[in-house]
Amino acid sequence: MGMTIAIWLLMMSFIASDVDCQIFNSVNTSLGPVRGLKTSVLTGNIYQFRAIPYGKAPMGELRLRKPEPFGKWSGTYDATKFGPSCVQDMNTFRVGDNFLPNYNISEDCLQLNIFVPTSASPTNRKSVIVWLYGGAFVSGQSGLYDGSYLTFIGDVIVVTLNYRVGILGFYSTGDDAAPGNYGLWDQLLAIRWIKDNIEAFGGNSNSITLFGESAGAMSASIHALNPNNKGLFHRAIFESGTANQEAAFNLEIPAYAQEYGILLNCTNDNNKHPNTTEMVDCIRTRSVQEILKSQQEHVVKKYGEFILDFSIFPVVDGDLIPIHPMIIIKNASSPAYQFLQSLDVIGGTNSGEGSLLIDYHGKSMERLWGLNLTEGISTDDFCSKIATEIAKDFYHNRLHVAKEICLMYTSDVSDQDQALNVTKMYGDMVMQAPTVSYLDRHAKDNTQSNTFQYLLSHENCIKYHRDPSWFKGFPHASDLPYLFRPNYIGTLINADCPEDTKLSDRFIKYWSNFAKTGDPNGAGLPDWPMYNLTSYRYLNLNNNATDEGRLYWDRVQFWNIHLQYARMDKINSSDTQINGSYSQIHYSSIVYIVTALLVVFLVPRGVL
Repeated sequence: MGMTIAIWLLMMSFIASDVDCQIFNSVNTSLGPVRGLKTSVLTGNIYQFRAIPYGKAPMGELRLRKPEPFGKWSGTYDATKFGPSCVQDMNTFRVGDNFLPNYNISEDCLQLNIFVPTSASPTNRKSVIVWLYGGAFVSGQSGLYDGSYLTFIGDVIVVTLNYRVGILGFYSTGDDAAPGNYGLWDQLLAIRWIKDNIEAFGGNSNSITLFGESAGAMSASIHALNPNNKGLFHRAIFESGTANQEAAFNLEIPAYAQEYGILLNCTNDNNKHPNTTEMVDCIRTRSVQEILKSQQEHVVKKYGEFILDFSIFPVVDGDLIPIHPMIIIKNASSPAYQFLQSLDVIGGTNSGEGSLLIDYHGKSMERLWGLNLTEGISTDDFCSKIATEIAKDFYHNRLHVAKEICLMYTSDVSDQDQALNVTKMYGDMVMQAPTVSYLDRHAKDNTQSNTFQYLLSHENCIKYHRDPSWFKGFPHASDLPYLFRPNYIGTLINADCPEDTKLSDRFIKYWSNFAKTGDPNGAGLPDWPMYNLTSYRYLNLNNNATDEGRLYWDRVQFWNIHLQYARMDKINSSDTQINGSYSQIHYSSIVYIVTALLVVFLVPRGVL
């Protein structure tokens, strides 16, 4: 900010190591000097600053609480090695040996990594992209995502960060004993750290973009609805996830709070209304091994009533998330909605998002319903079990919803084709329709910022081997290798395949262009039209990158228009579990009812 080139050159000092000939790079920050590393990527170099602490270790009395800033360090901080991952079961979503490369886990994990172009300087400040990883809020680590290629090709600063996951990140009793959302608070503390310190690394603190995938995208979409974040970031990219959907939240807080209390021997089955303060104090004393064991011993439907929800997920806490995002984005006069519309936004999905149903719930469906997913799903099983469960879990047990879902996605071709339709149904419900709805609200009467949508339907050269074999489409999370190449998960990208490398280059250039200007378009790229409520244009990232419109229109409208009011009771009943666990009714119920009535009578069909 007023820093001279001479001072900058003093700060960016280079020291050759006599041991391994590596070149180190030291930067002075307001918290103290930090030493990073110069590394090679493609035909050049970048700087990496690894495992910089942004929060104190959330251990002991700090466990299950909001994070506290790390503050200053003494001496020069050595940021040449990656740190541990936050506590998690390393086998939760393992896909090959490269999926979670850092098997060193610790509660002392609130650290971030900064990837910097060598050309960054006070007169050539770089836009900043902050990555939030996915993993269903129970898994994930910053070490999985190498920001080097995005930094080098896109000429931007990339920051990856750790945040708490699993019980330690999202356990909630629904009251002040354990409000939950600690992992989201971690993210927010890291974003504030970046805002305050990134200029020391040559970053532009007034050009920060949040982007994430799956749980990371849901997280980014939550932060984009918090008006207290104004000025912390300026753009957002949501890859396969927004928070305006039922499945994005823990719907059975008391049941799951008690279940983990029982598994950790902090309460018992006979105590239906445990003292939550005593239970949480007890959980704070349990070892990491005991915490992980309790997560592994969680059994679907043993304590909770639902099959297709999640036991460890964000909650509407009355603080970071004051009311459900599905309600927030309906209120155009609210500060939250106005903040959202001040941000440039990209939102998109993959064509095979329904893989989530198999990956996350497949084993439970086979165990509880006797399904054999390898052979497919019969129409009878779909209608009587799966559709009925969705109506129960997410639509307040409205049987007419189950019947309409059944009719919409029934196939009379074969059990395998019916199974494929079931995955389309689930992908539409939790990804396609909520993303379109979120973008609709962002784009509505918006003259402040830009809205863009994409679909990833690319067919890569190395075909995905997926079980069951009947599954088709570009699966959930399959976009990640194209941003964090070359070895995100084994060899999903074929370096000898021009289609794969072309898509990766486009992905990186679109994302970095957007981070710089709020518009992904640029020289040499297929034109990406802005999304609006007239044409609903989006970019289909297939092998050719085509301009298309009205994504899966009939299916999306089924969820966003036809079933939107059937959701109301379920959302409001889940709100009654917050800030009192079992009794307090949130004022948002009244707000939503009034808003829904106004929408029915005043908004033209097809706009929302």
